[in-house]
Formats: sequence, C-alpha cells, structure tokens
Amino acid sequence: MNRAENVKREFLILPEFLILLCAAVSANALRMGLPTEPVTLNAEQLSELNRKLSNMSHDVRNSLSLIVASAELLRQKPQLMDKMMPRISEQPARISDTIDKFRAEFEQTFGITRP
Repeated sequence: MNRAENVKREFLILPEFLILLCAAVSANALRMGLPTEPVTLNAEQLSELNRKLSNMSHDVRNSLSLIVASAELLRQKPQLMDKMMPRISEQPARISDTIDKFRAEFEQTFGITRP
C-alpha cells in the first residue's frame, strides 16, 4: 500500500474512531451520574472553585519541585540518599491525595456522582 492509500485509509477510519470515542464518553458520562441539565455557578461559587484549583496547582507544583530539587541534590551528594528518600517517596501520594481532594470538591460542586 502506498502512502496516499494509507492516508486515505486513515481518514476513512477516523470518523469510525470518533463515533466509538463519543459512544464511550457518553456511556462513561451516564455511569458517572453527570447532571442532565446545565449547571450554573454564581460568582462566589466560581471564585471558591478557582481558589481550590489554585491551591491544588500550588500543592502539586510544590511536590514536583521538591522531587526535582532532591534529584539535583542527590546527583551532587549521593550520600544524602538515606536521609532524603523518605521525603521524596511520600510526594507521589501527596500529589494523588491533592488531586483526589479537588476532584471530589469539583464533583460535589457540579453534582457529579460516581457509581
């Protein structure tokens, strides 16, 4: 198959893929219990959600910065491994907890339920 035939075949498959993707997203939306009507937030609710998003972003970036800074320090001073490893190891769980907390608040705000 030459390049032109391959490109043509890919474009023919793309709509089928998009239909399957939309069906999967729709099925997941139904399973998750998404609101069926538009959700409106007042200015105070929007501000609160934005504050929570900002806090989540700050916390995740702090954890990532700690991991990166620790890696750089350990390159220069590998003897600090035992001292720093516990702190580095707890960062992925902290990031996950931070994201889970925001997701729960986001879902509560928008009336999203999980099965």
